[in-house]
Amino acid sequence: MDLWLIAVNAFWLIAPAYGSNAFPPLVGGKRSVDFGRTFRGKRIFGDGKTIEGSLAGILFGLLIGSIQLLFQPALSALISPYGPFIFLTLPLVLLLSMGAIAGDMLGSFIKRQLCIERGKPAPLLDQLDFIVVSILFTYLFFGMALEVIVFIIIVTPVIHYVANIIGFVLRIKKHPW
Repeated sequence: MDLWLIAVNAFWLIAPAYGSNAFPPLVGGKRSVDFGRTFRGKRIFGDGKTIEGSLAGILFGLLIGSIQLLFQPALSALISPYGPFIFLTLPLVLLLSMGAIAGDMLGSFIKRQLCIERGKPAPLLDQLDFIVVSILFTYLFFGMALEVIVFIIIVTPVIHYVANIIGFVLRIKKHPW
C-alpha cells in the first residue's frame, strides 16, 4: 500500500479516537471517575479524569465518527480505485472512542502509581496511551493492517505534541505537554 493511502486510512480510522482524547479537557467536570479512591495508597486516576469529561469524550468521538459515516461513501468512491479503504461502522467508532478514554485512564493510573504528579510529563506514555488501547479494543473485533497501526503510532506523538502546544496557547491546557 502506498504511503498516502496508508495515511488516508490511518487518519480516517483513528479520527474518533483523536476526538475522544482531545475533548475531555474542554469539558472538565467535577466528579472524579475514581471518586477519590486509592490503590496502594495512591489515587487511582486523580482529579483530572472526570465522569463528565469521559462521557463527553466518548460522545464527541461518536459525533466525529457519525459525521465520517455520512461522508464515507463519497470518500470510498475516491479512494477505492487506488487501493483498500477502511470502512467505519458505528460499533467500530464506539470501540475507538471508548478505547481512547480507557487508554487515557490507564496512562493516568500508571502515572499515579509511578508517583508522577498530575500535569507532569511522561514521554510516550502521554502520547500513546489512548491510541494503543484504542487500537487494541478495535483490533480484537475488526482487525487492521499492520502498516496502518505503525503509521498511527509513529505520527500520533507529533500530532499530540502540536495539539498540546495549541491547547496551551489557547489556555485550555496548563502545560504544553
